[in-house]
Order: sequence, then C-alpha cells, then structure tokens
Amino acid sequence: MKKLIYSRLKYFLLKIYETNFFIRRFILLILDILVLFVSTILSFHIFSNNLIPYINYSWIIIFVPILAIPIYLFTGQYKAITKYFEIYSLYPIWGRNFFLIILLFLIGWLFNFKLPNYRFGIVLITNINIFITVYRVLLGNLLKTILEKKYNSKSNLVIYGAGSYGTQLASYFKNSKE
Repeated sequence: MKKLIYSRLKYFLLKIYETNFFIRRFILLILDILVLFVSTILSFHIFSNNLIPYINYSWIIIFVPILAIPIYLFTGQYKAITKYFEIYSLYPIWGRNFFLIILLFLIGWLFNFKLPNYRFGIVLITNINIFITVYRVLLGNLLKTILEKKYNSKSNLVIYGAGSYGTQLASYFKNSKE
C-alpha cells in the first residue's frame, strides 16, 4: 500500500514538474495561501488558549492572504526558477513576510481596526516563516529525489558567468543531473 501511494505521489509530482511554469506558480500560490491561513489560525491558538477574545481580530485572517499574495507576486517570489530551490532563496521570502506583518499592522492602525499587541505579530511572522520554509524545503527535496531517480547520468559542464542566471543554470543542472 505504501509503495502504491509513493508511486502515485511520485507520478503526480513529476507531472506537475513537467507542466508549464504558470501552472507550477499557480500551485505554489495556492500552497502559500493555505500556509498563510494555517499560520494565522495557529498563531491565534498559540497566542491564546481560546479563540473567543480574538473574534475582534478576524480581519487579520482575511487581510494576511489579501496582502501577502500581491507582495509575493510584485516582489518576485514566483519569478525564480521554482523547480530548483536553494536555501539562500529563503532570505527574501522572510523579508517579504516581515514587510507583510508591518503592512498588516499599519493597515489595522490606519483603518482603526482592533490591533493585537506586538507579540502576536512576532508569533505570526515566525509561524509563516516556519511553515513556508518547511514546505518549500520538503517540496524541493522531494522533487530532487524524484528527479535523481529519473535522470541518473551525470556529465561535466562549465558555466561561464557569475550572474543570477548562471547561478540558476548551475542549480538546474545540479538538481536535474542532465
């Protein structure tokens, strides 16, 4: 049974990997929205044992994805080659999430919404960063494992240039084993 589930998952991920980049980015966008909702709800649970006092803060659950997705889209979170994830690509994501929390509290202050204290913001940004980091690292490692089995031959290659495209190309060939 485990083998069947793994083979189906492998087939599904390989099909996603081989689709065009718009579909892959749309799937990442949906996963980010899911992570933002889960992180926000979990932050309320961590910050308080019951959710009743936080009914007044329900605007946060709505505004986090509404603010985050345009920030992610316009700051280039989905422009990089998403198939070839490297750990250094997490730093800009963490910076975007910090900007998201600052903007969230600023909008709450401007529209005179009831604001939680700053500790909730720290818990929220920590949860968002942890969840996004974990799912991207796991997804990247899973894709790398699947691709290593698909492409098991390796040849030498020299890339001339040290720009970002050269880095992405090196990452592509390192991960794809072509």
